[in-house]
Amino acid sequence: PDGFMGELPLKEAGKGFPGIPKLSIAPLPAAWTERKMSFGKSLVLTMSNFLEWRKCAGNQGDIVHLKGFSEGMTADFKQVVLNELASCSMIAWEGEPPDDTSFTALVLDFLRGGSKRRAFAFTFSKGISDLQNDWGEVSQGCGSRITMVSVEASRDSELLGLKEEFDNKPIQSLPDDSWESYKLGLMALKATGANRVIAVGGSTTVGMQAEATLQHGLPWTILAVSRGQKEQEPSIMDWACQHKDPNVRYIRGIDPHEADGYAGDAPPAEANGYAGDTPLAVEETHRQEAQHREAEEAHTREAEVYKKQEEEEEQEDAHRQEEEQADRREFEEQQACNSELDEEETHLAASNTEQAGKARQSTNNSMPQEFPHRPSVATWCTIQPLRQFIRDADLHELPT
Repeated sequence: PDGFMGELPLKEAGKGFPGIPKLSIAPLPAAWTERKMSFGKSLVLTMSNFLEWRKCAGNQGDIVHLKGFSEGMTADFKQVVLNELASCSMIAWEGEPPDDTSFTALVLDFLRGGSKRRAFAFTFSKGISDLQNDWGEVSQGCGSRITMVSVEASRDSELLGLKEEFDNKPIQSLPDDSWESYKLGLMALKATGANRVIAVGGSTTVGMQAEATLQHGLPWTILAVSRGQKEQEPSIMDWACQHKDPNVRYIRGIDPHEADGYAGDAPPAEANGYAGDTPLAVEETHRQEAQHREAEEAHTREAEVYKKQEEEEEQEDAHRQEEEQADRREFEEQQACNSELDEEETHLAASNTEQAGKARQSTNNSMPQEFPHRPSVATWCTIQPLRQFIRDADLHELPT
């Protein structure tokens, strides 16, 4: 009923649901229907169910396994691992509970990094309830993308072809907790067909898993971190320092208390502890140096562009000032020329006026004074037109 948005349709006896054609569907394996599976909650599969699911098209992508210390880590390792998982879509781990000081702190951050990402938690069948309780509330929003795989040690070891491996005497001599952890880890690696393992620290048992799978070419990336106290038993970090193999990548320089992660003495800071790679501190330094160089180059390019723009602006300003000065000089020269012309015109006008005045004076002086005393109206009428004529006529062409 939970699968319907509305009411559950009534089923007619022998006819199926009304309006829905009867389909012939192969029954699900019994183990798939043994447990209640609710929307939004983690799905639980048996090992055989998981192997069948893994064979289906679209489910065959690479799975990266996460391992490491389950508590006590204070180093900032999360971003380093998430960068390693940037192109990964599926991860797996052995069902350890969530803890901010554990490698399991990576699980939810990984799932929140993409809606198509999935995680698989392998645990023995007796621990399924604890696993559900541990991850039930904290995985809200992405719990449906966590699949729990229930493992039966005796049956599934034979199913996976690991029975001979587990019958090895040195393996059987391990303490019970280490023995179960070792078996669960190897079965999970074999079931997923893992293409890579990332270990954030790790106990002796994790080192034994690395030893067992390295001979089959499984790559391991190991982060050198401690869990707050000096290790009393050899850790995977002690193992990593002794194995120079192209498939072992040992990343150092994360934890200032790295030395506590070794049961023995910590190797020198310059020692890689593996072949074909460099410590994280060196890698990070190189990366930062490269970023610094890129930033300096970008700054230099910007400075050159800015300097070029300033030079162009200065050249434009200088050219504009030269043009303004040239215009100013031309204007001043024109003003000076106009002043000289005005002076010449004024002088010429004054000269002409003076000559005209002299001419009139000469004319007046040369005219006979027939009436030294008060002239009569008739005399004025006779002389007046002549005076007007003299003023209007050319002084050089006066009538005799």
